Amino acid sequence: MLRKNENFEIARRPDLNILCFRYKPKEFEEEEVDFLNDRIQKELMVSGMGIFQTPGETIYS
Repeated sequence: MLRKNENFEIARRPDLNILCFRYKPKEFEEEEVDFLNDRIQKELMVSGMGIFQTPGETIYS
């Protein structure tokens, strides 16, 4: 699904059911993309829908 949507960027091939991707609308500048993805990550964590990690962040279980 994500590969078919031009607004997502797959960062690397999936490994152990982990998919690295980011939402990247073509009309956004790089700083806007970073801000948007940070916001998405925080909202999804709060919602309890999953665990998401952003570059440079460590999550302990």
